[in-house]
Amino acid sequence: MAISLNQIVSKQKEIMQAHRQVRTVRYDNPADYALNEIKDVVYPAVWFFHNNTAIDGKQKTYSFIYTIADIYQPAGITTELEVHSDTERIADDILSQLDWQLQPWQLRRATTYEYFRDDYGDVLAGVTFQVDLIVDYAYDACDLPSTYELPSSSFVYINTARFMTLLDTIIPTTSATYIFSNDNLQFPPFVFVDGLLLTYVPQTDRRYVVHNQANRTVEIIGGVREAENVRIII
Repeated sequence: MAISLNQIVSKQKEIMQAHRQVRTVRYDNPADYALNEIKDVVYPAVWFFHNNTAIDGKQKTYSFIYTIADIYQPAGITTELEVHSDTERIADDILSQLDWQLQPWQLRRATTYEYFRDDYGDVLAGVTFQVDLIVDYAYDACDLPSTYELPSSSFVYINTARFMTLLDTIIPTTSATYIFSNDNLQFPPFVFVDGLLLTYVPQTDRRYVVHNQANRTVEIIGGVREAENVRIII
């Protein structure tokens, strides 16, 4: 089963709470912290919250906004530059652990540190940045907690972002037989002729497909005609 948003948030909390310099971890927007006047924070502190989720083909990307802050004294020992430097180091450490190869996600290795000096109830400085965590996105419309019956039709829409197109061609001349070979044909592919999905069930009145796993081929029984579009997707 794919990892959930709640599990991703919990695992990030574990990483930050284990950092020896971080004193407070909040799954919250620091602006909300200031608005609600919550003062039970020991610095350095990390706030993070889920910003959005994007789906692209077989991948889902969870985006989080991080804010790492510490108190500084404008006329004291700890300068704004020192706080920026220290919080940047903490950010580097967190990104390094998020990027560990055995994590259940892939970290997008591109972000921008934005430095701030602000007054969230305290005189704070620090760094804000975005973290993108990419996980596999595998969904099965046939395995859902739903009694809805999916439509059935000879015309099928294929989300090509989730599949690989092995062939997409216009037939130059009519042929009584049509055989296509490809090393990726270990399993039966989808075969379309002019957008119509052909069946693997033998027919007497229309064309159908035969798959040969040993030879890595598919054959359109009934042939193809000139100017037809043949698409094979796996």
